[in-house]
Amino acid sequence: SEAASEHFYERGTGHLVVISSVPAMRGMPGSMATYAATKAAVAHLAEGIRSDLLGRRGHDIAVATVYPGYIASEMNADVEQKLRLMVETETGCRRSWRPSTARSQAVVPAWPWRPVSAVLRHAPLSVVRRLV
Repeated sequence: SEAASEHFYERGTGHLVVISSVPAMRGMPGSMATYAATKAAVAHLAEGIRSDLLGRRGHDIAVATVYPGYIASEMNADVEQKLRLMVETETGCRRSWRPSTARSQAVVPAWPWRPVSAVLRHAPLSVVRRLV
């Protein structure tokens, strides 16, 4: 991200897209705890870069954080218990890419992740635990 930012500064324009994840929005139980924590760190890194940009004038550089949900991939192909609301790879990538081109600061792609993210952010932890 720093190398890309410097390249964008030199050009005076750019769009950095950082991929986080819906689980980054809350603490997750069990084996998901580390994954969610690292994705939260990625989101905070993007916010830090966005903050740095506020102090630099004369550029057209955007930083977007995309929070997709669970996407089928090689990383989770061998997981016996598939996660709820997991979408196929092509669907997940398409849904994540389109909104990231809109230059929004934070994007949760459409169904099923946008409503899930709202529940994750606002529901009591006891409810969140039953959902994941």
